[in-house]
Formats: sequence, structure tokens, C-alpha cells
Amino acid sequence: MKQRILLVDDHDLLRAGMHALLGDVPELEVVGEATNGCEAILLAEQLSPDIILLDISLPDVNGLELAQELLCLVPTPQILLVTVHEDKVLLQKALELGISGYILKKASKTELVYAIQTIMRGEIYVHPALTHFLFTSKHEKKAVDRGQNLDLLTNREVDVLRLLVSGYTNRQIADQLTLSVRTIETHRANLTTKLDLHTRLDLIRFAAQHNLVTTE
Repeated sequence: MKQRILLVDDHDLLRAGMHALLGDVPELEVVGEATNGCEAILLAEQLSPDIILLDISLPDVNGLELAQELLCLVPTPQILLVTVHEDKVLLQKALELGISGYILKKASKTELVYAIQTIMRGEIYVHPALTHFLFTSKHEKKAVDRGQNLDLLTNREVDVLRLLVSGYTNRQIADQLTLSVRTIETHRANLTTKLDLHTRLDLIRFAAQHNLVTTE
């Protein structure tokens, strides 16, 4: 089954270019294009895309606020931010929100397709030019080092961690693993206790350090 893609960008040329590039990929289908936030929400509700390629700089809305609204849709789409901004704070805010990927507009076709395929596998993608932002201060590295031993986790807790850092909600993780929401909440509490990591971004850093997410 093809993955349904919604393109959201206010530049006609860029949308046309991405549409043409993705049209050559057999497993992908561009089902719609939006030029602003209002169109994006309307089309996302109508078309139920699997993945939304979202330009973070739109004329009528803050890209992160729009992403947050799109992530509340049912079924929940995976969102790949497409931007010119090599910005640490922006990247961190996006990951905290539950964005599935962050890629720069200078990326090649191969990189773009790889990013989408990574998201299709339920993993997080971060453009290689930005991965150093995940570990740029002693404070941030210390936060990850506190939970550096992956052996502390059970196989099930690792499964929950993978899905959690990929943006899945407790309900979605429960459905994926055929468990109750309460059981997932228990696993999340165990992750926090065992790793001493208390934010989603710290968990993403930990997961990246242990090759549980894709960052290149």
C-alpha cells in the first residue's frame, strides 16, 4: 500500500519540485497540496494523509503551532518538517512536540526519500547537518549519560521507548503492542526511573546515542 503524502508549502515552485521528486517513488503518493495553515488542516481532515511534509515558515500561522494541531487529528499523521532553518531551539521544540522528522530544504532527493522511508518505519529522522544539536552542551550530555546503560531496560521497555520517541501516544503504543494503556504508563514510569531521564528530548538523545532512532 502506498503512503499518502500531503505537501504544505507556500512556494509553488518548491511544492511542484517535491511533487515531481516523490512521483518517481513507487511506494509514495502525493494526495494533496496546501499553501497555508487553513488549507493544511482542511486537507488533512479530508484526505487523512499518512505523512505531511510541512514547511515551518507559512504566511498565516506558526509552523510549530500548526504541527501541534495536525498531530491532534485522528488518525494521527507523521510530520516531516521541511525548512531552511538550521536552528537548535527550533529542532528541540519540534522533537518535544512529537514531530517525526526534520529535514533541510537543501537536502537531495535521495535524502528526502530516505527521511520519508525512515518515518514510514516509525523512526525519527534528523538531517545530518543538525544531529550535533542533540548533544551540544555538557548539561545535555550529562542528562543522557545518567541513563547510558541500555541493559537496564527490558525488551518491552525498549519497544515502548522506540515508539515513544517516534511520537506515538500512550494509546497508539498500546495498540501497536497489544497492551493496555495502563501497562504502557507503567513502562513509561519505569523508563523514567531506570534512566533518570525526564523529558522527551532527553529520551530522544538517549535513543539516538544507542542507535534506536535514525539521525543520518
